[in-house]
Amino acid sequence: MSDLLKIGGLWENKDKNDNTYFSGTFTYGVKLLVMKNTFKEKDNEPDYMVYLAKKDRDTQEE
Repeated sequence: MSDLLKIGGLWENKDKNDNTYFSGTFTYGVKLLVMKNTFKEKDNEPDYMVYLAKKDRDTQEE
């Protein structure tokens, strides 16, 4: 376990269509989103997609 680097935590959420997704702070000013791939058509396509987004200015830690 000593080789693992902790980069943050994720919280489980629901979108307006009741799909589960995960979000959390990745680094200062950036949030990480992990969302189910609702466009998946083949077994070799990913189950989840990972996105980085700018955090809203009013929710950033000072």
